[in-house]
Amino acid sequence: MINTGITERGQRKPSQWVTLIAAVVLVLTLVSSIILGLALPRTQRIYSADEGRVTSIAPTDTDEWFYSTSKGYVYRMNGDNEETETLNLNKEAEKFGIQDGVGEIRGMYENDGAKYMYALTSEGYLFQLEDADGALSVRDQITVRGTVGAIVEKNDELYVLNKISGYNEIRKYDANNLSEQPTTGYIYQWTQSHSTIKLSFLKNITVLSFDVVEEANGRYIYICHMGGIIRMSTDMGMNAWEGKLANGLQTKVDAFYQQLYNEELQSGVAEEDINTKRLENKALEMAYEDFGIVDYDEIKGDVTIDKEKYDHDQYGYYRSGEISFCGSAYIDSENKYYLFAADGGMYTYDMDDLNPKANSIKATLLPGMKLAGIPQSQGKSLYYNKVLKKGYVVYEASNKLTLIDFEKEQVEFTSAVEFNIRGVVQNGTGDQIYFLYQNANEEASGTLILRSLTIGGQTKEPTIRAFLTVTIILCILSAVCTLFGALCLWKKGFSEKFMHVMKGFVKQWGVYAILLGSLVLLCLFCYYPAVASIALSFFDYTLDTPAKLWNNFAHYKQIFTSMSAGEEFGNLFFFLICDVFTALAPPLIFAFFLTIMKNKGYSALTRTLLFIPGVIPGVATTLIWKTGIYGEYGVLNAVIQWMNGNPVKFLASTDIAKWSLVLMGFPYVGSYLIFYGAMMNVPDSYYEAAELDGITVIKRFVFIDVPMIFPQIKYVLIMTFIASVQNFGRTYMVTHGNWGTKTPIFTMYKSVLDGNYGLASAYATILFIFLFFATVLNLRMQRKDNEVA
Repeated sequence: MINTGITERGQRKPSQWVTLIAAVVLVLTLVSSIILGLALPRTQRIYSADEGRVTSIAPTDTDEWFYSTSKGYVYRMNGDNEETETLNLNKEAEKFGIQDGVGEIRGMYENDGAKYMYALTSEGYLFQLEDADGALSVRDQITVRGTVGAIVEKNDELYVLNKISGYNEIRKYDANNLSEQPTTGYIYQWTQSHSTIKLSFLKNITVLSFDVVEEANGRYIYICHMGGIIRMSTDMGMNAWEGKLANGLQTKVDAFYQQLYNEELQSGVAEEDINTKRLENKALEMAYEDFGIVDYDEIKGDVTIDKEKYDHDQYGYYRSGEISFCGSAYIDSENKYYLFAADGGMYTYDMDDLNPKANSIKATLLPGMKLAGIPQSQGKSLYYNKVLKKGYVVYEASNKLTLIDFEKEQVEFTSAVEFNIRGVVQNGTGDQIYFLYQNANEEASGTLILRSLTIGGQTKEPTIRAFLTVTIILCILSAVCTLFGALCLWKKGFSEKFMHVMKGFVKQWGVYAILLGSLVLLCLFCYYPAVASIALSFFDYTLDTPAKLWNNFAHYKQIFTSMSAGEEFGNLFFFLICDVFTALAPPLIFAFFLTIMKNKGYSALTRTLLFIPGVIPGVATTLIWKTGIYGEYGVLNAVIQWMNGNPVKFLASTDIAKWSLVLMGFPYVGSYLIFYGAMMNVPDSYYEAAELDGITVIKRFVFIDVPMIFPQIKYVLIMTFIASVQNFGRTYMVTHGNWGTKTPIFTMYKSVLDGNYGLASAYATILFIFLFFATVLNLRMQRKDNEVA
């Protein structure tokens, strides 16, 4: 008869009320979890229309935006992420005589208030795009050199910053006529002496922002990099030296030399008497004076200028001291920089406070503007929208994205998006974010993936996630309560057993409280790391890129399909069989003969001698075997040479290296003490009965001693099994995994040392599963044997 939990009077039992309430809470929390999960911000992936790779994105001042592909196409998209126009640059390039294609589009550049948009391709072509009457077309085209770091159009002028052979060059074009000869300037750092200023190329800098600024006394370029700020006039008055000197210095020298030579001839000096070396030096001095410099190093490109002739308003290089920046945003309306440091702090610097003759700046830390992590160091960490005056910060080893309103100097939200973000733009209406990121588990390594995010619930996301966590916990607790209540109602005798157990807990609460403390520590320091390791095995997580990227079973596939998989797992079972044999057979034999030894004094001496090797540290024993026994000048090779043989490389030969590792520890006394103590506790009556039956010593060992100490044998077997699978030191310290001695545990430790934590966790999980099932099977066999006994 089923117990419904209802009394004879029709009243419900407390267990039924508990079950009913728990079931209601379960339904409510489950529904709440679903609703809260759906309320979290979600992204939409956007696929390339031409099946090429998305390479760059560009915003507009409306809800429209653009993206480019590796096949040379530019797409115009509306606010609903629908394609409205396509521009084929390969076809447009034919108008400029480019017949072999333009390659993939590397970047698109759109500036606030600019007339044109620009597309840079992998072949070095820079296309000027015009958006006339809602239709894109290529207006002009030029070829750029080196690696482009920034492209900015301002006041009908186009500035291209690129790196060539280690130095940084800036070219200024007429945006309305790109065919005109550009003005060229270079990025220098300067050092000051008593009377001169030396300009040297500033190499290997990471440009964070490039801005063209209108000031009262002219137009200037601001360049912020990791080490400070560079300010220069757009006419390149004090930083165009390399272009002028490299192309014109020798011409000037030749002209002055010819002039001096002619003057010598006219003064009556014979041609053969003219000191040409003196004239060359004089011509060089005259050329320097004509250019307004003191010295020029043609190899390094260093320029030395008279201190009085150097115009600090035309060019300045200002260091940031000990602070290294990784992101910057220039607010033109305030003439101020907002700078992000590698420690996550946000700084500000007012350019109105700049002293042109100084060589450093001191940024001010903004209180209360701490970022949510360490800003990204590979690539840009801040993507700034000059129209909205808002910027997006991306982080190192994090999938978070932070939106900062620089006008209000406040963080609007921090939202979990994706790892390895390589580009972020926001449309002009401010309701959509488009970002490019890399994820080798979704696409090939290095491929950029495009997604869009509708801004809405990001400010509430932390609160939603907190409530979601609480509802999930309540859902689990209510599910457990519902299950227990149902068992109490419908399983006969369950409630009585449950109450009996609970009364036992109440009576001995002190004992269980102590056990509970131990259980908490076990969960914290043993079980949680184990579970976390299993979870980590499904992610790409390395020291170089510490971002957890889901990869399904990629690590497990790699383990079982690698070139060394057969060697590793073959050695695992080889060493396991050998270790189990050497851990059981020799110690059993030693222990047995010690028990039957009649001379008690000699027995005690033998036990002492057998026990002493166990006191020596395992590392020391391993090193003794490696060098003292197996080494080139070790005991074994000494014996071999004494017998006129050739030395043997025991640990450097694929044929014998594994056997050499197995022989380490000979004669394997190991756990004889456990077996000896167990045999000494066997009742004498067994041996007396065996003697009356005339049993031999060997039969006594097989039929009496071994069966009677079987629990100890099982214990040693299990411990040896686990220790063999986890024996890392033997391979790592002796052979370093060479000569065919790799094992899974060795590769796991090697992966940890190499910083591949996801792969190491996968190895650890496989070994854990193997040991777990082997141990459970062993224990079940032992339980059956005990039941039979």
